[in-house]
Amino acid sequence: KDGQDGKYTATQFTWKEKLIFDSQMTVTPLSEIESNAYLGDLLLHTGGYADAETHLNKALAADPNSNAARISLGLVKMRQRQFAEAKKHLEAALIGNQKNHFAHYSYAFILSRESVDEFGMVRDYPAESLRKMKSSLVKAIELNPHFGESYRLLGFVSLVSGEDLDEALKIVNKGLAIQPGNPDYLLLTAKILLRQEKLAEAKLVAEKVARATDKKEVRAEADGLIKSIQQFEQTKSAYEKQMKDAIAEIESKGGK
Repeated sequence: KDGQDGKYTATQFTWKEKLIFDSQMTVTPLSEIESNAYLGDLLLHTGGYADAETHLNKALAADPNSNAARISLGLVKMRQRQFAEAKKHLEAALIGNQKNHFAHYSYAFILSRESVDEFGMVRDYPAESLRKMKSSLVKAIELNPHFGESYRLLGFVSLVSGEDLDEALKIVNKGLAIQPGNPDYLLLTAKILLRQEKLAEAKLVAEKVARATDKKEVRAEADGLIKSIQQFEQTKSAYEKQMKDAIAEIESKGGK
């Protein structure tokens, strides 16, 4: 099978006609500022945060108005859990360009990560952070309605806050329309439904993800969510039975 033991089948093609390239094509070399900004962003996404910071600082030293470098450096600082510095860079990027949807999204993303604990969990958001996140994400969607992550983050923020959950479902569905079948969006939908205590619907979505995915970590998350829903069902059923028994006991005593 192709790919086993690092070996792949080679295929040779013979073209009927000679390939002709546009003789007017030109190559424009990147400036040192652009090179440092691009390299810094690449290192950010590969986990080389210290080296990324070095290159991004060089880009900003040469051009303090480089919004691309400013955004990437803010995300580096977030990964290093230096949130005050991270917010400072994104706020500067937004001052420099209010029309950059990714700057608005990244600012909200940094604010959302600020409240994550050492176990990767978030229980709530400060009211001011919540207001800023929602404002930035609404703006990001307005500027680029085709960037699905803005919808997902806005849905997640609503899930944590417990506010506007019906609207949150609509928002996540808009993201799903951009990335159909994305398990992250589907699991977020199931979590919102669970918070609304729509247990049957939540379980149906989670089970759909568990059946469809071939990724172990996604299946594990879906299975964990299904167990949470089942536990919630059991707890709710036991509570309702306890209340029913208590009412019946009160009524029986009242009848004596």
